[in-house]
Amino acid sequence: MIITYFHLIFIFSLISIFFVFNEIVIFLFFLSLVMKFIDKTFSKIKSLEILIKQNEEEIKQKEEEIKQKEEEIKQISDPATWKQIYSINNNYQWKIAILLTSCRRPQVEDNYLVSINMWLKKTTLPIFIVESNSKGFPEFENTRLRCYITKKPIRGDSSSFCERDSILEAMEHFESEMKNYNYIIKITAKYYVEIEHMIFKLQNKKTDLIYQNSNQKNWNNSEIFGFRPELYLYFRECNTLMEHFIYELSGKYNFNYIRLPKINNILLSKRGDGSILQKL
Repeated sequence: MIITYFHLIFIFSLISIFFVFNEIVIFLFFLSLVMKFIDKTFSKIKSLEILIKQNEEEIKQKEEEIKQKEEEIKQISDPATWKQIYSINNNYQWKIAILLTSCRRPQVEDNYLVSINMWLKKTTLPIFIVESNSKGFPEFENTRLRCYITKKPIRGDSSSFCERDSILEAMEHFESEMKNYNYIIKITAKYYVEIEHMIFKLQNKKTDLIYQNSNQKNWNNSEIFGFRPELYLYFRECNTLMEHFIYELSGKYNFNYIRLPKINNILLSKRGDGSILQKL
């Protein structure tokens, strides 16, 4: 068989076409890889943009929350703003009054100020306070806080007797106002607790006393307790620890009582021995 010039051209043409086709295939293959890479990259960029946007929204929300907290802290920490926040208002929705007991000293002074501020700001309740260290709370002048400073000197032998005398003096001093309420809720002034939402449970005509949740045999914690205003004279009989006295009060006179659920100690205020009750 004789291979002519045209045969050679045809053969070389086929070979050339084969190599060109291979190059095209290889090019298309790499092009598809590049396109996939670009597509994945753009997908990641888009996902990253969405994540960044979400983070920006979260950061903005956090900044607003921080700004709000800072404003609250400013109001709590700056006595100059308190008079602008609170106005005197004697038209109360509830027939329950809060009686705070305090003994203003440097180690608890800031705690008292923050707590009282929160009682005024976060509740609509009538707030009374009896102060047994002759200092009062001039920072809250022209607010709805009703303050009374005890006449009797502080007794160092027992905080229970000091509290007993404070309650008796305050009830006598504010008698014309206190008789208008169904219950007086006595609370140690360094504590702020969210009790207002529980009030509808307390307004029971059969209830004489309201006890704090924390209790044990022959003992009921006295950071919080409530009583009908006409029963305050029974505190004259307190010649023992207040925790023992209020525990025995219901049984001795057959008073009806209810027990509060556990309430958060929001300010984490310390007790006299330095311990902290997470819940009262």
